[in-house]
Amino acid sequence: MALIPSPENLAELGLPSFNEAKEWSILQEALSGIAVEVTQLSAPCTLSALQDELRKGYHVLHIVTHGVFQQDQSVIVMEDAEKQYDLVGENEFSEMLTRIPTGDQQSTSGQLRLVYLDSCETAMRDNRDAFRGFAPALVKAGVPAVIAMQELIEVGTAQAFASTFYRQLLIHGQVDLACNEARSALIT
Repeated sequence: MALIPSPENLAELGLPSFNEAKEWSILQEALSGIAVEVTQLSAPCTLSALQDELRKGYHVLHIVTHGVFQQDQSVIVMEDAEKQYDLVGENEFSEMLTRIPTGDQQSTSGQLRLVYLDSCETAMRDNRDAFRGFAPALVKAGVPAVIAMQELIEVGTAQAFASTFYRQLLIHGQVDLACNEARSALIT
């Protein structure tokens, strides 16, 4: 499942818009030639629409959006029903994930196993509380693996990382090894 929000008023936050078609194309290209079905959440990319879609059962949630760590909280940019920006905090997002059936309520074949946050500062955390921050909140909510960005990152770098990460993950199925291979590819 891919989430690529494109709020119409993103400039009000002083943030550039993403090339949604290009981001979607890069993700599809990384997964080409492999029997994997990828769905893109249609607009508007609201938190409730995402929750409804995730209830259908997905292994991976790939999110391409802006993220920021502010006032001891991490937020990502999503959309409201009118396609305007909606800043969604770590608690609101992780609580949404806890409302999706898991374990005995849903077969393991449909459980969310990885959230990939292609969003700046989503791996930052509060030094006073290890579970404050977007990625830590998702782990606390029960997501087994979370990929996130600690700092600001160039869009092209993030795209190259994602492409290598998914290609390698689909070869061997090991998230940490795929991350290391993607980091290595960027350094090289």
